[in-house]
Parts: sequence; structure tokens; C-alpha cells
Amino acid sequence: MKTPFEDSKNFDSSISKVLKVVVIEDHASIGEMVCDVINQMPTLEVVGHAQDGAEGYSLCMDKKPDVLILDAMLPTMNGVEILRRLMQHLPRVRTLVYTAGCARYTISSLLRYGLAGYIRKDSSLADFKSAVESVAMGASCYGAEVVEVLRATLESCGELNGLSVLTERELQVAQLVAEGYSNKLIAKKLEIMLRTVDSHRLSIYCKLNVCGVADLTRWAVAHGLVEAVRTEEPSSLKG
Repeated sequence: MKTPFEDSKNFDSSISKVLKVVVIEDHASIGEMVCDVINQMPTLEVVGHAQDGAEGYSLCMDKKPDVLILDAMLPTMNGVEILRRLMQHLPRVRTLVYTAGCARYTISSLLRYGLAGYIRKDSSLADFKSAVESVAMGASCYGAEVVEVLRATLESCGELNGLSVLTERELQVAQLVAEGYSNKLIAKKLEIMLRTVDSHRLSIYCKLNVCGVADLTRWAVAHGLVEAVRTEEPSSLKG
């Protein structure tokens, strides 16, 4: 079973403007590489690169980026604290953590403060680009480490698979995902923030032990949330 790196074709890929990106990475060579890769993407532009946490947070407050590429372990202010502050002051920033690896506690804390994506530094360049693109387009992008942390948390609470394990809001999100709506359209339809949709999707995947849209759609069909064969696109995707 593949890890749930979201396939960008499942999401609304229309980006009407060049998105601003801030990179916070304390290793200069890695930070320069990240900036070079992102600046080659036509819809993204690096507007700042910081090499420590406090400087990076100040840079975010000044530049107000759309996307943040963040190392979790930083001098002067760590990634968790940066995300905690950004959730209060710049909640619309989409954050991709690019890291050598994190303890489970750190991953749990990052998720609590609105993590949109997580990828290890030993991933391929193609996977890194895909993760950046997914997060920029409003999709979530979580590797096996993140999913395992949430799954372990849910199992420790005695959660079971099935309709009863999902909250009312999670059922709404699950149905809309299975019907083909992107995260952006779900947020608009339910009048909630994009990062809230991300959190619901990750929780749904872990509670149901599914990976990706195809698995979730099969589950939704089996439980009567959606019909097996769709005859039309969501109305908000038309015209």
C-alpha cells in the first residue's frame, strides 16, 4: 500500500498568481538548493531565505508568504514554535516541513499547529517537487512517518473503523473528497479554512486506515456515502 503522498491530479491545479515562498533552512547548501528548485517552478517564487528560526519567523511576518518550506530543527526558534506563532498571526500560510526526520512528539506538535506537508530530506528530488506543488495547490502531502504517528494515537484511544468513528464534519469532508472535490473547493463549500480541511482529511485517512482518494472513495461507496457511479461533476467544478 502506497504512502499517501497526494496525487496532484486529484486537486484543483489552477493557480492564478505566482505564489510567494519563504525557505527556513539552517544548512546553507540545502537552503540554496531548495531555493533554486522552487524558483524553477513557474507558479512559485522564493521571496526570502533564513538560516535560523527567529530570523525566519520575522521574515514570514514581513513577507507574508503563501508557502513556507521549513526545517523542523532550527537554532533560536524551532519549527514547532514557528508554526504555533504562524497559526495565530498568518493562518493561511501553507507549510511543508523538509527534514532529516522528527521524533513522534515533534510530528504530533507540528500537526497540531497546522502542518500541510512533511517530506524527508532523503526523498528524491522528484518527490520533493511533487510535495511542494501539492502543498502550494492546497493539497496535503504526508509521508508514512506522519500517518503512523496519527494511527498510533488513534489506536491507543481504541478507535475502530466505520461510520461511527468519524465526526459529523469528517463525514462531510469524506463524502466531498469521494465526490471529487478538491481541498480548496471543500473549504469554500463548508466555509472552513483550507488547513482545517487538511486536518480532517488526515484524521479520516488514519481512522479508516486508508491511503489516498481511491481507497477513501471505495470506503465511501461501501458505506453508502456516495453512489458507485457518478453521472456528473460537482456543480462547483462546472463552467
